[in-house]
Amino acid sequence: AANTAHAAEQPVNWDFNPTPPVVNINVGDSVRWNGDLSFHPVGTAASATGPVVATISSGGATFAKVFPTAGTFYFICSKHSSMRTTVNVTNVACNPPATPAKLDIDGNGLTDAATDGLLVVRYLLGLRGTGLTDGAVGSCPGRTPAAIEAYLATLMLP
Repeated sequence: AANTAHAAEQPVNWDFNPTPPVVNINVGDSVRWNGDLSFHPVGTAASATGPVVATISSGGATFAKVFPTAGTFYFICSKHSSMRTTVNVTNVACNPPATPAKLDIDGNGLTDAATDGLLVVRYLLGLRGTGLTDGAVGSCPGRTPAAIEAYLATLMLP
């Protein structure tokens, strides 16, 4: 769409005509508002038209916010309701590899001790089903919980 932007840290020129008015980022990215934040405090709103629910910045020349979850978020100047920025936050598309590495147990393209290693340890301890996989699968898994259990069975010596 016109007047939108995307970057790992997206700057917004925060004045009477915020630029860009719409920001598209991924989960974990941030937005940095640049301007006179004592004259134009950044406030949050529940909708694109307000009202301001809370002021999150009330001084200085810059304010940055990291977005850890997906969704649409609205920001309005706490003093000037015509100043608005909409932030659209999306999850990065999952693209697990066609053939994961041998120790990439969950198949998400990463070999990670905190997930893949935990899955191996749980399997060796005799956990199966949800006890095996709950809280131990990385983001964007390429294998279902049942496929993870079956894959681990193929790695074990008889």
